Parts: sequence; structure tokens; C-alpha cells
Amino acid sequence: MKKNEMFINFISIFVSFLIILINNVIDYNIRMRLILFFLYFCFIIIFSVVRMKEIKNCFFNINFIYGCVFFAYSFIGPLIFVLDNYSPRYYYFNYNTTTMNQALKIYINIYSIFNILSFTFNKIKPIDMKARVDNLKFKTMSLNNALTIYDFIALFSTLYCLVKLILCGTSFFSLSTLQKRDVLNSGISHYINLYVIVYSLFLVLPFLFKNQKKNFAFYTRVFNIAVYWCIFLTCERSVFVAFLIGFIMLFATKLNKIKLKHILMITFLFVIFLFSAAVRENISFSNHKINDVLYSSTTEYYCTFTITNALLNYNEKLSYGKTYYYDSFTKLFPSFILKNKPKDLSQQFKEKNNLNVGFAFNPVAEGIINFGIFGATIFVPMLMFVITSIAEKFGKKNILYYVIVACYSLYYCRGAFSNFFFDIIFCYVTIFCIYKINFLGGKNEKRKKSKSIAFRNSNGSVIYFVDSGNKPY
Repeated sequence: MKKNEMFINFISIFVSFLIILINNVIDYNIRMRLILFFLYFCFIIIFSVVRMKEIKNCFFNINFIYGCVFFAYSFIGPLIFVLDNYSPRYYYFNYNTTTMNQALKIYINIYSIFNILSFTFNKIKPIDMKARVDNLKFKTMSLNNALTIYDFIALFSTLYCLVKLILCGTSFFSLSTLQKRDVLNSGISHYINLYVIVYSLFLVLPFLFKNQKKNFAFYTRVFNIAVYWCIFLTCERSVFVAFLIGFIMLFATKLNKIKLKHILMITFLFVIFLFSAAVRENISFSNHKINDVLYSSTTEYYCTFTITNALLNYNEKLSYGKTYYYDSFTKLFPSFILKNKPKDLSQQFKEKNNLNVGFAFNPVAEGIINFGIFGATIFVPMLMFVITSIAEKFGKKNILYYVIVACYSLYYCRGAFSNFFFDIIFCYVTIFCIYKINFLGGKNEKRKKSKSIAFRNSNGSVIYFVDSGNKPY
């Protein structure tokens, strides 16, 4: 590591420790704490860009991505609460100015510790994403030359949704968002969504390879998945946004440099997806206050944050990690095999508070019920760091392993760890099968290391491979 890089890391670590000190010693009100948090976030963004030499590399760094997503789930909730003149949006359980301020204090500490870990272990650094994508070129293009069992699974996924939509008839489009979800969702819908995210990312790869012809079968696959997403976007956005994160990460490898117009386009796209939630409920700036529009657009951030408020005075027996290891292990088995599986934390929370609506859980709340407030403040950022480190290691074998964990940064911040763990395992197994196990068609040959040469340019990026017959592929 160069001296200037060490200096940037040192300054970032020092400022992060300073933020923890200020956050805990000075008795800020919630408005001042929000300002402190925002300024600190801006500092981290600037120093991360400087450390990674350009904005483009930020799109590829999983620690940077997890930090940004965690900030969004930490900042938006209390911000809307302040804009609402410190008034709760609902009264299912108690939360007020004191609890919101205390919860925000915890989130700032966790975010700061995560940054300390990231800079201390030099995880905020450039990643040669293009080289890792190019490493998949041979197998990806071989699989795209013929139909495989994975294409038929994707086709079944789309037909499954189409059949449900057709059976409902034209009345489907007049239903509320929740009613549409009831129509499309079933016992296997979640598995289908996980599969389609991986399959969609797999289809993105051929567009990244230069001088590669796409046949009719390939464009048929793209059309099939486009139909699936069009149907699903009528009632659900979070799954597509997860895919969108991965799509942006992969597609950015085609750009020589990220320009201001690219950032504005991405920002506009995410704003549209946020605002779509309000539009679905017929809430707009013309018929509602700006606070109501913002709340409807970012409800999941607000509601997820308030759960932490409800658990600040948690006085029951701590779980001491049980929800992480036991719930995650049992989640791997279906209910007909393991009949006494623990209920999801969100379901337990709903029953305990006699709620008639569901709330997504969050990692900070789960940390509190396992280790208390202080324990959660230490454990949650460490867990987040371990997740990103494991993803980085697996990403060296196949970049899709790395990308899928980045996609699920959203679900890490808005659900129980056991659900996040199951989703990642399911996606990892799917990626492994696509590239290692081919039941129908596709030339999924193994390259012989002794007879293949990877030509690289001056910066180490793979240009192309040559097989044993001296044919580039």
C-alpha cells in the first residue's frame, strides 16, 4: 500500500473514531444528530472516491455499497420524523422523539465502526471488475449457444406468472398493490424471484463481451425475462431494484469513466422507483403534502427503522446469537421436514405487538434481541464486514457471487439474518449449477489450465483467452 493510500485510510479511521466520540459524549437533539450523520456520510463518500481514485470504482466496491445502503436505512426514517414535526406516523407501538434520537445514535455508531473496519483492513480500494467479468466469457458464451435446463426454468417462471394474471382477468389492474401481490405470490414465488435475479444477471454478461454474436435463442431469453419483470413490477419493486444494483455494477464495466450524466441517470432511476410506491397508492404532490409523498415513497425505510425504537427497552432474555445460527440453519429445510421451525422475527414481532400489518425486521433490532444495545453496536458492523469479506473471496472465483451479495444489501438491512442467509445460499447454489452442472445443451467444457493462455494488458485486465487449438474464445 502506498503512503498516500495509508494516509487516506488513517484520516478516515481517525474521523470515524471522532464521530463516535462526538455522537456519544455530546447530547445532540435528533435534528443536530441528523446533520452530523449527513456530514460524516459526505466525508466518507469523498474519501472513498479519493481512495479508489475515481467514482467508477465505487460502483464495484461491496463495502462502499453496504455502507451507502445502511446509511439510507439509518437516515431516511428519522429525517421524515423530523419533517413530520416530530409526530409518529402510526401508533402500533410506542416511538417518539427520545426513542428516535436514541436509535439514530446507535445507527451512527454502527456505521462508524463498519467504516473503521473497512478502512483498517484496506477494503475501500479499487477492484478490477472488468477482468473478473472477462474470466466468465468462455463459459457464459458457451452456455448461450444452446438451450439449457435453466432456460426452461426461466420460461416456467414467466408462464407461471402469466397464468396467474390471466386467471385473474382484467380486474387484476384495478386491484390494490397488496391484492396484486396476493394474486401473483404463492409458496414458490420467493424461490422464483431468487432464481430470476440470478438468471437475469447471467443474461447481462453477454452484452459486456466485445465482438460476440447473440443468436435468436439469446434474445428470446431476454424477451422472456423482460415479460416477467413487467408483470412483477405491477406490484413489487424491491426485487427488481436488487437486480438493478447488480445490473449497474456489471454494466459499469463497459464505461471508461463514470460521468455526471451517468450519476444523474442512476439517481433519477432510483427516485422513479421510490416515487412509484406513492403513485400506486394515488398519492402525489397535487393532492397531498410533500411529507406524505416522501413517506409513501420511502415507507420501508421509515417502518424498518421504527422497529429498533420498539426494542430499545427490550427486557426479555437475550438470544445470544440463536437467531443467527439456529434460525439460519433451520431456514435451509422446508416446513414439511422441520415442522417446528422458528417463526420469522417479523412474524414474532407482529404477534407480540398485536399488529394487523407486517413490518420488515432489521439487523440492528435483531442485534439488540441477541446481545443488547451495546452488543448490537459491536456485533452488527462486524457481521456486515464478515459478509462483505466472504463475498469478496467468493467473487474471485465467479464475479456473480460477489454481485449477488451486493444486490442483497437491501435485504440485509430490511430483514432477519436467517432470511438473508437463505437467499444468498440459494443464489450461490444456482450460480454454481449454471456454470458447473449442465443438464441440457450448452458446451460447458472445462478449460485445461496447461493449454490455455490469458493475455493481459498493462493494467492486468484479461484481454482474451486462447485454447489448445490457438483459437480465441
